[in-house]
Order: sequence, then C-alpha cells, then structure tokens
Amino acid sequence: MPRNDVTTDHDRLQAVWETDSRGENCYGSPSWCQYIGEEAGSPCGADALRCFHPEDRDDLQQQWQKSLATQGLHRFDVRVRVRRHDGEYRWCRMEGAPVKSTNGRVVKWVGTCTEIQEEGSWQPQAANSGEGNDGFEGRRALSRAPGSRRNAGPRARRRVCLGSLERRLFLVVFVGLLPLALLSFAILLHDALTQRRDLLEAVSDTARALASAVDSQLMTSIASLDALAASPRLAARDYAGLHEEAKTLLARRPHWANLVLIDPSVHHLMNARWPLGREFPPVVEPASLAETLRTGQARIGVVVFNPVIGAHAFAVRVPVQQRGEVALVLTAIVRPDAMLDVLKQQQIPEPSVVVILDQQDRIVARSRDHGHWVGKPASPDLLRLLQEGEEVGMTPTRTLDGLQVYTAFYRSAVTGWAAAVGIPRDAIDGAVIRSYAALGASITVSMVLGLLAAVGVGRSITGPMRALEQMARALGQGARPQAPRTALPEIRQVAVAMEAAHAERETLLQREREARMHAERVSKAKDEFLAMLGHELRNPLAAISTAVELLERSDPVRQNETANETRAIIRRQVAHLARLTEDLLDASRVTMGKIMLDLAPLDLAEVVRSTVATFRATGRLGERHQLTLSLTSVEVEADGTRLDQVVSNLLSNAIKYTPPPGTISICVRPEGPHAVLSVRDSGLGIEADLLPRVFDVFVQGRRSLDRAQGGLGIGLTLVRGIVQLHGGFVEATSEGPGKGSEFVVRLPAVDRLHLARPDTTFRVEARQGRRIVLVEDHDDVRIALRTRLAMEGHEVHEACDGPSGIETILRVRPEVALIDIGLPMLDGYQVAQAVREQLHPGQVRLIAITGYGTSPAVERGMRAGFDAYLIKPLSPDEVNRLIAEPLPGEHF
Repeated sequence: MPRNDVTTDHDRLQAVWETDSRGENCYGSPSWCQYIGEEAGSPCGADALRCFHPEDRDDLQQQWQKSLATQGLHRFDVRVRVRRHDGEYRWCRMEGAPVKSTNGRVVKWVGTCTEIQEEGSWQPQAANSGEGNDGFEGRRALSRAPGSRRNAGPRARRRVCLGSLERRLFLVVFVGLLPLALLSFAILLHDALTQRRDLLEAVSDTARALASAVDSQLMTSIASLDALAASPRLAARDYAGLHEEAKTLLARRPHWANLVLIDPSVHHLMNARWPLGREFPPVVEPASLAETLRTGQARIGVVVFNPVIGAHAFAVRVPVQQRGEVALVLTAIVRPDAMLDVLKQQQIPEPSVVVILDQQDRIVARSRDHGHWVGKPASPDLLRLLQEGEEVGMTPTRTLDGLQVYTAFYRSAVTGWAAAVGIPRDAIDGAVIRSYAALGASITVSMVLGLLAAVGVGRSITGPMRALEQMARALGQGARPQAPRTALPEIRQVAVAMEAAHAERETLLQREREARMHAERVSKAKDEFLAMLGHELRNPLAAISTAVELLERSDPVRQNETANETRAIIRRQVAHLARLTEDLLDASRVTMGKIMLDLAPLDLAEVVRSTVATFRATGRLGERHQLTLSLTSVEVEADGTRLDQVVSNLLSNAIKYTPPPGTISICVRPEGPHAVLSVRDSGLGIEADLLPRVFDVFVQGRRSLDRAQGGLGIGLTLVRGIVQLHGGFVEATSEGPGKGSEFVVRLPAVDRLHLARPDTTFRVEARQGRRIVLVEDHDDVRIALRTRLAMEGHEVHEACDGPSGIETILRVRPEVALIDIGLPMLDGYQVAQAVREQLHPGQVRLIAITGYGTSPAVERGMRAGFDAYLIKPLSPDEVNRLIAEPLPGEHF
C-alpha cells in the first residue's frame, strides 16, 4: 500500500515513455528504469504491467486500449500505483498522446509518468468525474504544495467579470447574430407588409362584391315591380284582380312584407295585406314616394320602422307611367332580412364584421347581432369615413361592439347604399406582432446563451493557458512541468509537446547512438563488399598474370603444351570476369526494372537439363556432389537466357555451400497454375535471422546474400528480380545452420509448348578476306583484336580516334567497320552518323563495340546508324558471325 508521506523532489518520478504506432515496443526514459530498479534502455516487453499495482492494471489496460482504438480522441490520463525499486508503491499520473504525421497517420505514442506529491491530492474513484467550467481548478490542486492556500476573492470576481477573451468571444457571437437578426427583421417586415396589403385588398374586394350583390338584389325587386306594373289589370283599373295578383307575388317573395299601389294624391288604391274597401294606413316613408313622383324613376327608400308590419323595413318604389305621366306608384315593402341573406351568401370570414347601409347610413343588415342593430346609425368612426363622400375607402375604425378593425367600404352609385367590411386588427397585425415577439425573444435568448458560451469557452481556454504558462516557466527552469487536464486537443498537444521536449534531450542521445551504430554497420557492409569485390577481381587477374608469365618463360620443348594450358586459363578467367561484370550490370538493371524480356514458350525441365549439362561440361559440377534430378515437363512463357541465369545462380549457390560429399536435388513439377522449380541442398543452411534478408543485395559477412565467402552477394538478388519480371515469386527455407536449404521458384505455367528452345551452342566460322576498319583508342585492345582478325585472313586497317576513324573508313571503303563508342574528340555515335551520311548499309556494316550495355545506349546506337551492337569482352563467335553475314544485296 502507498505511504502517506510526501516524497522529496529528488526522489519523485518524472519519466517519459514512448511506443510505436501500434502501442507496442514500449521504452522508458532512464529515470523510469532507475525508479523501478531495472537496467536503462531495456524494453518493457510483453509484461509491461509488472510495475503497476495489481488492482490498477485492469483499468490502466482498458484506458490504454480505448486511446489506441480512437487514435487519441479518448484521452489517456489515469492514476495508478507504481512499484519503486525498493518495492514500495507510489501514486503516479500516466498521460499519453499520439504523434501524427502531416497526413494524420499515427507515427508513435509519447507520454509521461509523474509521481503525485501526496495520495490525498487525487482519489482513484474520481478519475472520470465531471469538472467545473474549465475543469482546471481541481487540476491545479495537484501542483500545489501541501498546506498552501489561495485567496478566493479574485477567482470569485472572475466568475462575475468578463475577461478579455470572454468579451472578444461575446463580440464574435454578437457580430455573428446581428446580420441574422437584421435580415430576419427585414424579411418579417416585408412579409408583414405584403400580407397586410393582400388582406386589405381582399377586404376591399369583398366590400365591392357585397355592394354589387346588394344592387343586384334591389334591381331584381325593381324588375319584379316593373313586371307587375305592366299587368293588364292595372291598365284596366281592375284593382280586385290586381289585389289577387299582388298576393300571389308576395307568396313568391318571402322577404317582401307588403305590396301597395298609391296614386299621386298619396291615396292607397290597393294593399296586398288589407282587403279592398278598407281604410288604409298613411304612407310610412313619404320622402322616397315624393322623389319617385317627381322624377318618374324607381327609388329605394331608407330603413324605418313600419307599424303596419311591426318591424323595420324599406320601400322599393316603381312609377307606373300613363300618357307620359306618373299615374300610380307600385311599392314593395322589403324586410332587411333580404339583405342579411345576401350578406351570408358572400361567405365572409367569422372574425369579420360586415354591414349594409342605406342612403342615410342606417344599418340594413349586420353580420353580428343583426336584429339589435338594424335601423340604427353606423358607428361614429364609420360615419365620419362615409361622410367624406368617397365611393371607396379604408381606415382603422372601432365597431359598435367596441372591436378594433380595419374597415373597407364601397358605396353604390346606382342605389346609394354602402357595404362595409371590418377585419379585426389582430387578424392582420397579430401574426406579425407575434412573429416579432418570437424573433426578439429568440435573439435575446441567443445573446444570453452566447454570453454564457463565451464565458464558458473562454474560461475553458484561459485556465489551461495559464497552466501552459506555468509549464513554460518550469521548462525554462529545467523542472518537470505539470500538464493541465482539458478537453481542448490543441492545448493537450502543446502540453504533450512541452513534456516531450523535456524527454527529447534523452531520446536524442539514444537516437545518436543508434545512428552511429547504423552508420558503422553500413560502413562495415561497404568495406566487406569492397573486400569481396577486390577478392573476386584479384583471383582471375592473378591467374591471367601467371598465365602470361608462363607463356614468357615456357620451355621451348614444352612450348606448345604450355601455351595450350595458359590459353585455357586465360580464357576461363576472362569468362569469369565477364560473368562478374554481367552480374553487376544485371543487378543494376533488375533493381531499376530496365531488363527487357524476350518471351517465348519454354519447357522448364529442358532449361534445367541444359544448364546442368553446361555445368558438367565446364567442370563446375564435379564428382564431389551427388546431383539428383526429378524433372517433369511443364511449360512457361519466359526469356530463355534469363531463365537459364536463374537456374545457374541457384545451382551455383547450392554447389558453393554444400561441402563434399553432399547432395543436391533439383525438382521441376507442375503445381496448380504454376510451374515449380525447387533446388535443395544438404549444405550449411541459413540462419533464421538471415532468411528474411537472403534476397537483399550486397548483404555480406555472416548474412551474405548467397552464403558465399567469395562472390559479390548479388546472385539471389538477380534470381528474385528475374522471377518477379516473369510474374512469379521465389522463397527460401532452411531448418537452420548445418541442415541445408531449399529455394523454390514458382512461375505462371502455360497450356502447351509452341516453340522449341533454340540451340545456341554453335560456332560460326569467319568468312575469309573481308576488308575491315578497326576504330579503337585502347592500344592493347586494338592490337589484340587486329591480330586476331588478321589471323582469320582479313585485311585490317586501324584508327585510334573519331576523326581519323571517319577519314579511314571513307578512304578505305571497308565492308565491315568495328567502332568503339568511347573515342576521343568524336565518340562512336558521331562517327557512325558521319559515315552514314556518305555510305549506306549496303556498302559498309557498322558494328559498335563498347562496355555500355544499357538499353538506352543500344537504342541510341541503332539511331546513329550502327547495324549491330557488341558488348565487351567480345565473343569471337559473335564477331565472326557478324563479319560473315552478307551485306544487303551481297550474294555468296
């Protein structure tokens, strides 16, 4: 259990740890190793939890796996008990974060482990509990010394007063909301004005439509009276018959209360509601009667109380003309309910108040409380509006009920009656006012929330920033900084970077040591390669030098025998140097992918037989090894020369590292879609740590590429490159040192063999008597080649540079010109171009001889005008073949 005493700064743990991107291969700083009592630089290994208290290991592992799974989004920050070197457990804080590359990929993990000064400064159960506004007050307590006190006054004032950052954040919120608020107000205002205009126009149209309907109803009544006035009974003064006809018309007009006939002396001649001969009542509304008699036109009376019917009514009067004068007046007494029916037919919205007024602005019909208000004047506001004399109009008014409305009216020019429609102001302005209120409330709430967010976010930043300031001061003083706990990844990254900077001084030393060791290994590999190269070059050169010396000192008696042996030595060693050079060039070509394959169907078993036969014929495969062949014909699409190179390298590798008497077995078999070549030996075997690198180039010493103490370590590299160019793959297996090894090549198989393997083992005899120009700047090469060509019976002319070569060729006009590429003054390409301007291919064959064997060099030679391209050292058979071939148009 941890002790309650406080450790000194000298004994406190302040360590840095680092892992790879997968959270594995953990390494701790020297201070960590010293704290837990282990050797510095030792990895934590698979038992990385051994230093932590058993009760804390599960939580530590869970938090670490969460951080790995989320690539650091779940912050790794836990409190655990660490076992010191003396066996005592101390509370420590473990933190870590990923280090990412520019593309966001996790490169490694870096963290710190810091001992907490006292156990009570943090409780394990509260590790993931919530915090205050910035989550920093509790964290700063970890860095306070025991017994320290802080004045709560400034902190309390910070909770009330806005700091500089908070004010700026609130300003950002305000500036962000202001355009939105102004735009919202503008949109609402536009919509309100548009809606108000549309509603008012609709109200005005309703008033106009209602007035037209009233006029239509009145005109219908006038037309009915005109029809009755044209009755023959009326012309014949048959009042009894007219009385019956009037009662019939009243039955069809339910809103007509009565029909009367009056003469100009205002004497009733007929009353449909009264029997004939009875005393009739006086005229109730004489003004409209007098106007009808005066003008001879139909008139509509005003609404008055009619005592005959005991209700309000209005008169519709039609004159009856006889001999050009008004002789009688027909009057229909109409109840106001007729206009109420007209009003209801217009389907006016319920909140609206609609009235129909007569000429004296008395109410004829009203949509609300019709019976109570009929015959009474309109409201004072509406009367003032109507008395202005306008035909149409609109204004805010107050109804007889006291309701605030927008009123639109229309007065008919035909009847003088008016229709007025009042829409409650709330129906037009209420929605807009509510929208403005909701918008204002939303903006107010947004401002308050923005202020609170500015305060919260500001303090969540300023708190950790103040802690970062303390960390920077601690770094400057060389002390271990205490990182703040915060949800802001940027501040966490800065904190981790500061902690990592403290650890970087230790890791830099370790990296420097590793870099120095790597440089030493590279230098050693280079030295071993150069030593091997020197060894491989000196051996054939020593044999050639000795053979030349033997030729010079040979006994005349045994001169022929000695000459034959020395020539064979020289020939073998020159061939060895040529193979060495070709291997180096092929390794470069394979590495750069510049080898061009001449693919053709081949029998892989035949290729192996041919290679083995060549090894036996040249003595490279003697009787010291037991060779077993198990060859099944299987066809591949491959380059025969390169495939022979693969088999030769694998067989040569097996021979070198199989001490006699050893066994070598070569197997060729079909396996699914592949042709499989297996070369197995019982030799020295391959170490386990060398197997993954066995195909790498220039791996020397104990990890030599082909396990040779001699050789350049490029044979297996060539094998892998050539096999991959053919679309196959190669693998090496070994059970360990002294247990042999096996190399397996798998190539794509083809269905059937279409083309037989060409036979390249032939010798071309040179054609006698060619005229040849040899252009070569190397004296020994030129002299040796001139001598050999002369021995073949050719006429040879020499030149040692480019200009002299051109002059000699144009002067001698040879049949064949052998031209070196690397000439002084003018190179071989320029020589060929100059010659081709004078001589065409039918006159001279130009053959390039050079050590430049790359594909671009060959292509450039063909473009310059060469007919053939030979790589040094020259093959006598190839030279003889090119010389012997007839020129275009030449016959033998």
